[in-house]
Amino acid sequence: MVRFILGQWVRHVLQKDPAMKAWYQRIKKRRGSKIARVAVMRRLATVIWHMVKDHQPYQFGGLGGRPKTATPSAEPTSGEPETKKTARGASVPKPGGQEKTKRAANRASVQGFRRPR
Repeated sequence: MVRFILGQWVRHVLQKDPAMKAWYQRIKKRRGSKIARVAVMRRLATVIWHMVKDHQPYQFGGLGGRPKTATPSAEPTSGEPETKKTARGASVPKPGGQEKTKRAANRASVQGFRRPR
């Protein structure tokens, strides 16, 4: 029943929301209309969850209205990498600096790969 309702809501949202429609069109071009429709259904399920959790109405056009819970902290002032304390008191470097660049490089190398149909 929920899948049917989400399927009907996909049709309505794709007619009214240009950002969601553009996203749907990009997936449809790569993977086909059925897979794109299911992807929109999954995204709408997530949107519904956040609407209920945050008591907010649907916002056409994207993620503009989600409140931020915390602001990012400033860079450490000294030349030392930022560390955090473990349960036993040892200092461990926080993930971030080089890890982000490694992940970004890996992601960039994988983006060109597409599954064959």
